[in-house]
Amino acid sequence: MLALNTPGRAGEGHTPTGSRQATGNGRGEQDAAPWLLTHMEHTVAFEEFKLGLTRLRDGFPAQALQHIQRAAQLEQQNPFYLSYLGLLLALTRKRWAEAERLCTTALRIKRTHPQLYLNLAEVYLAAGQRQEAIEALVLGLQYTNQHPSLLRTLERISMRRPPILPFLPRANVVNRMLGRLRHRMLQWLDWA
Repeated sequence: MLALNTPGRAGEGHTPTGSRQATGNGRGEQDAAPWLLTHMEHTVAFEEFKLGLTRLRDGFPAQALQHIQRAAQLEQQNPFYLSYLGLLLALTRKRWAEAERLCTTALRIKRTHPQLYLNLAEVYLAAGQRQEAIEALVLGLQYTNQHPSLLRTLERISMRRPPILPFLPRANVVNRMLGRLRHRMLQWLDWA
């Protein structure tokens, strides 16, 4: 994959950035090894992350968690790895506090990326904390210049339809079951 001894003077190699680095004759092997390990860890972490996202998109969150965990172990300060790790811990293991901590840590590292707010909101929604999800999205709107994906998600989760049977409380089991049925029917009509 990487050729450290590319054509040049004997015992010297080129790094992918174009700088020359001593290798091969024992003088510079210690200099090359940390760079190579760092680059390989980054590449492996990114490949694991991509596999995890693919698994998540395909509907296999438990498998996605394994890949994202490996990526986060290799690059512990990558906000995307941390945020998705939090999301997957919430979805697969119901570890709400740890999931929230990972997502908020990711936001402290990179506050301006909308996906990190979406992941935190998804953690809150999975935990049944709708109001906290709304607050996370509103905060995200401030830091992401009113990003459209945050606006769409905020509109989607903040609008509630009236109960099916208005003479019964919203929390009544009949209203809840009929509301779920209505939701499924509306989703089915959207997909049709």
